[in-house]
Amino acid sequence: MLKLLTRTTHLRSEDNLRCGHEVHAAPGSGSVRDGEAGRRTDAESSSQHLEALQKLAVTLEDQKGVLDNLKEQKQNVVQHLNLDDKELVKEQISYFEQRWSQMQNLIERKVQDSVVTLDDMRQVEARLREARDWAEEQQPALSEAMKMSPPPELAQSFLFDHLSICSELEVKQLLLAQAMADADRVLPRLGLSERQHLQQLISDTQMEVESLSVKVVQRRKHLSKAFTERTQFLMAVSQSIFWVQQNEKKAQAEEYFALLPDDLSKQVRTCRNIQSSLKAYQSELTSLWSQGRDLMREASEEERNEILTKLQELQNIFDRTLHRCGQKLQELEKILVSRKYFKNDLEKICQWLKQADIVTFPEINLMVSDSELQAQLLKYQQIIEQAVEYENLLLTVQRAGQEVLPTLNEVDHCFLDEKLNSLPQQYNSILALAKEKQEKIQQAILTRNEYTSFIDVTHKALKELEEQFNNLATQLVGLQTEEVVSLQSDYKAILVDLSCLGLAVGELNQKKEGFRSTGQPWRPEEMTQLVSLYNGLKRLVEQKVEHLDETLESFEDHKAMAMQVDSELKATKEQLVKVNAETQSAEERLKNYHTLAGSLQSADSHLSRLMEQMDTLAPRVDQAAHDASKEQVILWQEELRSLQAAVGELIEECENRFIQSKDLETEMKRTLDWLQHIRDELDCAVIVDVRVEKVQEEIRKQQILQEEVQSRLRIVAALSSREKHEYSSANEFVPAHVDTNLEEMAKLQADVQKALTAKQITLEEALMLCQKYHFRMQSACEWLEDAVSFLQQASLGVDVENYEECLRQQADIMSTEQEFIIHLEDLQTLLPQLESLVNPAAKEQLRLSVESAKQRGAEVRDQLQCHQDVLQTCVVQWKSFQESRQTVIELMNEAEKKLTEFSTAKAATNQEAEDKLGSHRSLVSLVNGFQDKLSGLEEQAAQLELVGSDASKATISRSMTTVWQRWTRLRSVARGQERVLEDTAQEWRTFREKMVKVRGVSDELQSRFPDSAVEKASKATLQSLLDQHDLLSQDLERELSSLTLLRQYALSLLHDVEVPPSPTADQEELPSLKEIRAVQDQMESLLTQSRTKRAQAAQELREREEVEKELSVVKSWIQETRELLLNPTSDIDSLLQELEA
Repeated sequence: MLKLLTRTTHLRSEDNLRCGHEVHAAPGSGSVRDGEAGRRTDAESSSQHLEALQKLAVTLEDQKGVLDNLKEQKQNVVQHLNLDDKELVKEQISYFEQRWSQMQNLIERKVQDSVVTLDDMRQVEARLREARDWAEEQQPALSEAMKMSPPPELAQSFLFDHLSICSELEVKQLLLAQAMADADRVLPRLGLSERQHLQQLISDTQMEVESLSVKVVQRRKHLSKAFTERTQFLMAVSQSIFWVQQNEKKAQAEEYFALLPDDLSKQVRTCRNIQSSLKAYQSELTSLWSQGRDLMREASEEERNEILTKLQELQNIFDRTLHRCGQKLQELEKILVSRKYFKNDLEKICQWLKQADIVTFPEINLMVSDSELQAQLLKYQQIIEQAVEYENLLLTVQRAGQEVLPTLNEVDHCFLDEKLNSLPQQYNSILALAKEKQEKIQQAILTRNEYTSFIDVTHKALKELEEQFNNLATQLVGLQTEEVVSLQSDYKAILVDLSCLGLAVGELNQKKEGFRSTGQPWRPEEMTQLVSLYNGLKRLVEQKVEHLDETLESFEDHKAMAMQVDSELKATKEQLVKVNAETQSAEERLKNYHTLAGSLQSADSHLSRLMEQMDTLAPRVDQAAHDASKEQVILWQEELRSLQAAVGELIEECENRFIQSKDLETEMKRTLDWLQHIRDELDCAVIVDVRVEKVQEEIRKQQILQEEVQSRLRIVAALSSREKHEYSSANEFVPAHVDTNLEEMAKLQADVQKALTAKQITLEEALMLCQKYHFRMQSACEWLEDAVSFLQQASLGVDVENYEECLRQQADIMSTEQEFIIHLEDLQTLLPQLESLVNPAAKEQLRLSVESAKQRGAEVRDQLQCHQDVLQTCVVQWKSFQESRQTVIELMNEAEKKLTEFSTAKAATNQEAEDKLGSHRSLVSLVNGFQDKLSGLEEQAAQLELVGSDASKATISRSMTTVWQRWTRLRSVARGQERVLEDTAQEWRTFREKMVKVRGVSDELQSRFPDSAVEKASKATLQSLLDQHDLLSQDLERELSSLTLLRQYALSLLHDVEVPPSPTADQEELPSLKEIRAVQDQMESLLTQSRTKRAQAAQELREREEVEKELSVVKSWIQETRELLLNPTSDIDSLLQELEA
């Protein structure tokens, strides 16, 4: 703890010591305290001060580890300190961090201030040096000019040259004053060395400029002295007139006005400069008038008139020129204002057309989401809304442009006329394109909304039908067929509605394929869910309708059985009443009673079957209806038992009467004969009909016969008992023949009973075999019917879109095929068993039926297997077709996405145009390559159409048509864009050819530039130089005009080209325009040099002519003087005085 406190105290002391004495460590080493800011100006060098600050910043950053180590030590020891020491340590660490941050911020701020100060100093130095260098350049020429006096005829030109120097001197003095003001602002922030250097530079510059100013004033006095004589004065006036006329020509030289405000501003500046020169010359004009008046005082009348006439002429020309120049300047300024408004309007409409073209030029991308499509629509709507406003602006520009056209030169006139003609075409084209694409997007959005709404409405309708189905599924019906028919009607109504919705689902599938083919969102999850819901619900409803058909058939069988039981009971009762009412013999009555007993037994078996049916139908019917039906059956059972008991009593009563009315011998003989006859009949083979009803009828007859046998035997037994009782009562033996007959009857009874039992067993076995045969045959036929129905439906073609449903139906049929085979095997087994029980005709019919079922089953199974193979092949082909089609669609999506990204065909350079064209041609090749893929897809579609249904054929055909149409559209768009890019590339090639030609011409003109010196050239050479320079200037001016047209051509190529963002982003920085500007600068420089050289040659030629004139004057004067000296006269004194003067 003590060590930490000592460390922190030591650091604080070091910090305080460094903050207080760092400024004395080294000269300009960088003070870091605010109080040291004022001492910085005492440093020897600001640059050294900046370097010291930067070093101090680096050192401070390097020493930051001390503070980090201190913080780590604090973390290690603070847990061992008490609260006061903890607070002390935290306070000191916080203080060090705060001081460290303050030092960093202060040093950074000082570094930035020093950098800004040095930059300001350099700018001031540059301007001061410029002024000083210019003054130094002017000193030698001015000093040389002051050594000699100009001849009178050249004094005026020297004067005008001197006026230009005076004007430049005034400008430099203003710049010097501004530089000195900036220097005064910078000096307090500089170090000693920089401050002294800058003060010395200011002093030197001031001395140079003041020295030049003194010499300019002296030169002016020398030039003014040249005008003291009348001849020189008149010459000066003539020179002034010529100068004013030249300025007038300059002011009125340009017949046409420039189109662009910048160019027109140059015209305004030129005219204003001329006006300023004229106004500046007013003082010289006043001086001339003063000198003229001084000369006119001592001159003759003729000389005064001459001087006055010259001065009046000069004044009139000057006033006229100044007035015309003022008018021209006002006109130019007025036109400049209108040009600025016109340029702003023109740029505004061009900028809008440019932005609108950028928006409307690209192809619409329909593969995006609804929100992005809505955003595209909003852009087109904004363009259409803005079009009304900009139409008015376009009309305004058109009217203003027509007014401007007559005032333009040929080049500007052609440019503006072409622009005015093209703007309405661009506007109409863009507006029509925007409306077309707006309608296209609106239609796409509407189609999507309809598709979405169609899905939602269809799904909602299916859900409602599903709810109806679920509600109907909970309903139970009674045993009335009407209720079943009503329920079935409800299900059929749902099936009809589903059929209608099936059309909607099919239409949705068509729309879905259309969306998929064009790459648009098609809501696959919703469509899959919708189709699955539709197919599942349709299958359930169809199964329910079939189930209700079976239920209805069962109900009808049950109803028929109940009616049959009821009718049998009623008929039995009626017959019983009828038999009781009729007068019949005991034998006939007994026979009728046995017949009624057989009918009741048949009704009993029917009641048993009715109860079995009720148990089977119990899950399908309402409980109340089932209970009511069961009660009815119970009532019938009770009624049946009652009838059976009544008939039994009547039979017993009839048998008793029969016994009382018959004797034993007669009845025994008749019974033996009857039993013998019955036995003979029973000994015959049992031959039955294959129909179950006939076998059941035979069984019922057999049962009635059994009852009759028993009844007759009971009668005989009763008669024999009575006979034996009579013999016993009479104490007589029973006759032997009676016992013999009884024994014979007992033996016959046993044979008949055995035969009856055997026949009963045979009939029951025959019944079971017939029922089993009919059940197996019916099941086999039902399977065949279902299979044939399926095959008939399949013969119409495979519904490839619902191949899953087709596979399910095929699987359902094939899953029950084994049951059909089992049924056939059972029938084959039953056939030998039935052959011994049925007649030959029925036997042959059974064999033919089984063979027919077997043969038909084999054919149907072969057809099913064939169809299964076809279906599986079709499914494989359909999946392959879908995958191939999806691959083609995805490739088209990528290609269309690239085509929609084609926003402009413009390029900034020739290479960029060629690169764009090359890249797009590869895209065109890709789009053209889709034809082979589509042809292969067409072959797959043709294979599918061979096995597909009509609906599938239509679906496949529509899908292929959609894909082909999309490919045709993509190919058309790609080729159109390729043509646009080819046109752009060709335009750039033409530009490059023209540019190469212009460069060649420029080099050729450069090589034609005469380089002869004018000082030593002969007069003929000088005249030749003038002609060469005139011809060269004409060619240069012509080429510059051509270059202006080439620049306009380049600007048309660069229309809509986006300038890359940069600090100096400007269209003029594009390579083509920079190249044109370079050639233009080269030609203009060459033209300037040519004009300068021509002026020098012309000046040299004029000077030589003037010298020749002066020489001729001197020669004539020498000749006249020689003659006077050789021939003195009385006027010699006056001549000498004139010569001395």
